[in-house]
Amino acid sequence: MNKTVLILVLILSLALVGCGATSKYTLEQFNQIKNGMSYDKVVEIVGDGGELSSETEMMGTKTSIYTWQNTSGSNMMITFQNGKVVSKAQAMLK
Repeated sequence: MNKTVLILVLILSLALVGCGATSKYTLEQFNQIKNGMSYDKVVEIVGDGGELSSETEMMGTKTSIYTWQNTSGSNMMITFQNGKVVSKAQAMLK
């Protein structure tokens, strides 16, 4: 009996987690972001400032990497140099 209850609880938990996974950040937003855009323009497109993952400054060039992640684990990472987009990557955005 205990094993059956445990399995049922696990199944229900997984179902609830799946239902609660929202995609605040989308592939459509990601595709709007272009090299040369300012950080402020990216924030305007995405809706918030993301999380600063890394920041360095070398020989007058400041490089910042920001991450935007959904509860499902899908995410986008945008690299800025001196406040402008120089590269971007995404995983599992829809």
